[in-house]
Amino acid sequence: MWQNVSFEKGSEILFEYKYDDEILCIRCRLNQADFDGAMVYACYGSEKFLLGTLKKDEFALRFEKSYPMSFLRSHGIKPEALTHFEIQSHSGDVLTSFPLKPTDPAIERAEKILESMSSSPSPEDAEAHINLVHKSVQALSKEKLPFASEFIWHKVDDIKQTFSLSAIEHIVFTPAFMQSFIKSGCWFLGTGNAKNVFAMCIATDSSLPNPMQNALDCCQSFKAENALYCVIGIGLYDDGQYFCRL
Repeated sequence: MWQNVSFEKGSEILFEYKYDDEILCIRCRLNQADFDGAMVYACYGSEKFLLGTLKKDEFALRFEKSYPMSFLRSHGIKPEALTHFEIQSHSGDVLTSFPLKPTDPAIERAEKILESMSSSPSPEDAEAHINLVHKSVQALSKEKLPFASEFIWHKVDDIKQTFSLSAIEHIVFTPAFMQSFIKSGCWFLGTGNAKNVFAMCIATDSSLPNPMQNALDCCQSFKAENALYCVIGIGLYDDGQYFCRL
């Protein structure tokens, strides 16, 4: 299970990590240009270990890596003993995370039990979800947006409307998305030629955190007039719901 990490300063930071008996995964996204090439450290007390550096992609600075547990332990690193993370720029500026909260073993065991109890999705479930979305959008007004013309965009002005999709709930019910929704008053669902692939977008601006923080790797941004639109794709398949880059 991914654990979110908050930083003492730097509101435009998405930082998450998770680990099990075999691997540690880290991913970070940062919207501060002066941290291009900055070094990312895992810290335990006064000691720290260099994980790698932030690299610039089309929209932001990004870092995403996985490390075998055997490699980490050979360097004396125990993920369960990490105290915090740091991001240090070439100019010496440092972004420091708040102290990491130790994971409760009882919670970990409960999560594993719930995961083992969850039933696997079936082709019938996927088809039912797809049909429900296409039926639901018929009651929504259509909007012409100045990008992604391969989609028909439907205006959603009810924050509780998630089309019974857990993927949409994973995006909508977050503080970052709520901030953009409060300002814009709506978001949009796009339907296209592929019956099982949908697009989701919302208008925002640079003063707000990215509303798609739970799917940054699949997020694209489009500038139009006085707004910035953040867009992700959602695919419904026999084995589950997935975010995708359009």
